[in-house]
Amino acid sequence: MRASAELADLATLAAGSWAGEVRDLAVVRIAGAERASFAHAQFTADCHALAPGASVLTAWCSPQGRVLFVLRLIASADALYALLPRTEAAAFVKRLRMYVLRAAVMIDDLETSHHVFVSCGAAATALRARAVAHGQTSTLAWTVHENCLPALDVPAVGANALALVSIRAGLPTIAGMLAGEFLPQELNLDAIGGVSFDKGCYPGQEIVARVRFRGRVKRRLMRFIAQGDRLPPAGTRVRNASDAEVGSVISSAWSGPHSVELLAVREQDGAAQTRVEGVDLAPAALPYPLVD
Repeated sequence: MRASAELADLATLAAGSWAGEVRDLAVVRIAGAERASFAHAQFTADCHALAPGASVLTAWCSPQGRVLFVLRLIASADALYALLPRTEAAAFVKRLRMYVLRAAVMIDDLETSHHVFVSCGAAATALRARAVAHGQTSTLAWTVHENCLPALDVPAVGANALALVSIRAGLPTIAGMLAGEFLPQELNLDAIGGVSFDKGCYPGQEIVARVRFRGRVKRRLMRFIAQGDRLPPAGTRVRNASDAEVGSVISSAWSGPHSVELLAVREQDGAAQTRVEGVDLAPAALPYPLVD
């Protein structure tokens, strides 16, 4: 059953000015004179184009072009900050340090000293004024705050509301069993600026480029609405009317007393009906066009 606070948060979201701490995100700092070129050679986005104050949701792939980590990369004047699930941070840092070699780059896990906020409206302006770094996507702003949490006189929302915001924005998250399962295009990262097809090599680049030039992507991240009293966890399989598996749930959140919204990677072809654990899903729009 949904807590009353979770349902109250939905009204706060609708009011348009709010802030919330994203407690499940860790902060990894990439610093040093060669930080931009280092990140550019590892992640799918154009990191050279990331000016201070800007951000991008991007990916780090395996040599086979499969997404191992989805991260929000935000820039300040002297560092890049990677925001990704806390459960993935240690593995991300360990793997990333393997590629530093002789580059003038320092990588630090700031999980215990930095806090991540997402905000909208007037609250975003207040948070940005006190932030170490910030990123803007549509009306949402991501900020990184050091040591103490900011005391702001703005409406605060909790974890469910923040998950719902990301779902409605069509922003994927990947953790645990889903690592290595999807191509960047299947998570719509190409549609939101998270993949550059004009940059040089990065892990998996040949595979990612080949998918683009061979034609239509077979699976895409889609948004759905369902009625029910259970949140399907990430990794739950999506099925069609014939009970054949056609995709996987990426994230889900309560959107009402008995309603759920979710993101799932689903095959674009086939029967229109989509189900999760026997519950029918109604398709819902994303705020950006796909690029097939």
